[in-house]
Amino acid sequence: MLPHVIFRFAVTRAAALALCAVLASTVGVNAQGVLFRGMGAINESMGGAGIAAPLDSAGAIYTNPATLSGVPENEVAFGLGALMPESSTASFYRYNPQTGGALPPGYAYGKTKSKQDTYYCPSFAVARHTGDWTFGCAVGAIGGASANYAAPDDGTNPILGTYGKSSKVKVIELMPSAAYKYRDWISVGATAVVGCFSLKVDPMPFGRYPAATSPYPPDGGPLYRSVTDYTFGGGANIGVLFDLDKRFGIGVKTGFVVKSPVWAEPFQFNGATSADLATGLRRDTEFKFMLPLILGWGVSWTPHKDLLFALDLRYFDYANTHGFKPDSVLDKDGKIGGLGWDSILSVAVGVQYSVAADLKVRAGYCWSENPIPGDVQFANVVAPLFIQHVASVGLTYTIASTNTDISLTWSHAFKSSQGGVATQAPGNVYHVKNTVNAETIFLSITQRF
Repeated sequence: MLPHVIFRFAVTRAAALALCAVLASTVGVNAQGVLFRGMGAINESMGGAGIAAPLDSAGAIYTNPATLSGVPENEVAFGLGALMPESSTASFYRYNPQTGGALPPGYAYGKTKSKQDTYYCPSFAVARHTGDWTFGCAVGAIGGASANYAAPDDGTNPILGTYGKSSKVKVIELMPSAAYKYRDWISVGATAVVGCFSLKVDPMPFGRYPAATSPYPPDGGPLYRSVTDYTFGGGANIGVLFDLDKRFGIGVKTGFVVKSPVWAEPFQFNGATSADLATGLRRDTEFKFMLPLILGWGVSWTPHKDLLFALDLRYFDYANTHGFKPDSVLDKDGKIGGLGWDSILSVAVGVQYSVAADLKVRAGYCWSENPIPGDVQFANVVAPLFIQHVASVGLTYTIASTNTDISLTWSHAFKSSQGGVATQAPGNVYHVKNTVNAETIFLSITQRF
């Protein structure tokens, strides 16, 4: 009895530490634009599929709150992911002196690899059944990106200029949730979303005019060494789950989820060393950022008690979201106002097989459309978020004497390259090619009670 009490105390303390750590750091490379595929090792091992496959509390809350009703037992879970991205950018610049200026005709070419570290992505989730109600809460990293390109000493990569480029964005959400079993086979759920976002970009492109504008308008020069800014936002998720197996005995569940945009206050940036070219005074700028509307449908099939298949389809409305709109690269005032992304579809599939009473194995795959068109790759050098193919494998081992599950998952984001052309002036052309891939390891511990 005493070892069991000590173990549960240790799990509880570790979960509290993970809850604190999630506020400290997270970043990654994703298959759905700026947003992660899933939350926790179990959901990640299914390729993020979970809209109709209630396997654990973290995945249920993140994918479809209605599936909380189907989480097998009360549980508390915490996890940690280690994300190891690799990216590079290459550019070719051809200059035509007939367009003006003193440079001789010619070109420059170079390729630079991002200086990346391993980033850590904690998560925490809890679910508790009370009659027809199930209450839960999750907090964790649900998106992010990072790149750090130093300018070559010989200036051979023209897209980086003489200062280089870097960025870091972190997206964390707190998601209190509730699900209600309306009928034995119908559940509805809702989540209140509180988001915390941080952003640092150097040089800051937003709020300035393109470099080709000459002479610069009063607030058009580069903004270097701006500090990291934080902002908060909110939204809501609503879902439904139909357990057709309980209704018709066919082993099928299906569900739908609507995730509202997450509205947030604009980021405010101060230029530490940059000044207005006309007045010599410090120049500030802002960037309006939101998370997109997401529509999702999922289905799962259990042909045998030990075997489960899951499929999710999701639509991400980046094209109508502040900070991502296609017409925001040059806004109505001619300034850079966003990244210029398209809306995308993604498909996630996963399979789980119970090898034994204490061991489950899983495999998953996630495919996504590329949100970044070729003609705006130059504006997304430090946001290479166009991973399209991710494969995952994982397992869960149950320590029966303590009702504890230990889950481990490995994911591989296959290398993806995207290129495009940006014309500064007739004959002055940037050819830009961005490349990215990543490895990820997730570990989760779940205490059932």
